Order: sequence, then C-alpha cells, then structure tokens
Amino acid sequence: MWPKVLYDVSEHTALGERMLLPKRQAKKGLASLRKWDPDWKVTLDDLPRFYHVQGPIYTDGKNYYRVARLGYPYDPGTYTFEPL
Repeated sequence: MWPKVLYDVSEHTALGERMLLPKRQAKKGLASLRKWDPDWKVTLDDLPRFYHVQGPIYTDGKNYYRVARLGYPYDPGTYTFEPL
C-alpha cells in the first residue's frame, strides 16, 4: 500500500540524497534535527509534497515521478524518486 502523501526531505539529508518520507517519519526526522539546533524552524508545511496517483507514480502538481522503496541501510518506509 502506497502512502497518500510523501514529503521531500532531500534538502535536509547529510549527503543531499533524494529521499521521501511519509508524514509520521518526516515529523520524527524534523524533530530530531531540531534537537541539534533549536533555532531551526522548518516544518512539514515547508517541505515539498508528492501526492499519490497510481501504483508507484506520484505528482508534485506539475510533474510525475516514479517512487521506489529504499532497502538496507535505510529505515523501512524511506523512498527515493526519479522523474518520468
């Protein structure tokens, strides 16, 4: 089952990897980043969103993307994407 909305956290990863997370994991990730810098004010509303279309296809409102789950060493529920 594919999540209805995935949040793009690519700008906030250590290596700048293309990563998408469901809402729950994105919230946890932002909270852990705030522990290191309390003045950091990024919220879920600031992150780009990808909306589910059908199967592994998502859209950001302009373009379509193919989404794939990332395996080890990433946490379950972590996705990557590529434009169609």
